[in-house]
Amino acid sequence: MLRNLLIAAIFLLGFVQSLRGPYYALLFYLWIAYFRPESWVWSDWVASLNLSFFVGLAVVGLTVIRGSQVRWRFGW
Repeated sequence: MLRNLLIAAIFLLGFVQSLRGPYYALLFYLWIAYFRPESWVWSDWVASLNLSFFVGLAVVGLTVIRGSQVRWRFGW
């Protein structure tokens, strides 16, 4: 039960931080890809979410939407 609460709290925090921009969504995606939280819990609720697909879609979407706002700076 505590593992489920930990994973749910991390997902909630990652989702909220992903709304800040594509960089934070990419960090959340990489966390999911490297740590595979569906293997931490004994129930199948994490695996049934297919969360890495939806977070990856959010990364691409946020990059396309907010990508034009990036200002490149060269020099010191």
